[in-house]
Amino acid sequence: MRLILRFLKPHWKLCVLTVFLLIVDVAGALIIPTLAAQMLREGEAGVAMQTLIYTAIAMAVAAVISGAGGILSGYTCAALVARTAFRPFATRTVYSLWKTAISTNRARTANFWRREARMRRSTTANLPKFNKININRLIC
Repeated sequence: MRLILRFLKPHWKLCVLTVFLLIVDVAGALIIPTLAAQMLREGEAGVAMQTLIYTAIAMAVAAVISGAGGILSGYTCAALVARTAFRPFATRTVYSLWKTAISTNRARTANFWRREARMRRSTTANLPKFNKININRLIC
């Protein structure tokens, strides 16, 4: 949780905006059926047509605000995820984290770099073989 909060800390305003827009979306989705029930009650009671029109306008406004809140909350949520989740992991891959953890141990640094160079040479030399194996698995 601390890791997630560390990435969210610089973007707290966007996080708060996303939560607020989600609340607007949910509140609008809950108000619309309430206004529809009120409209039915008013219709049964025989109130003036102007009152029913005002209730219908309020319902339409609530639907527009709720829809805008839903669209904007989706956009801000996507922007928040793009800023927090992908940037740290795109720059710090699992391999680079492993390399950093190993290289901090001073006694094993030289052996690590030798193994890494050997692994890269063997991987690049065997790429055609790996591709052929993967293609054969897909065909069969």
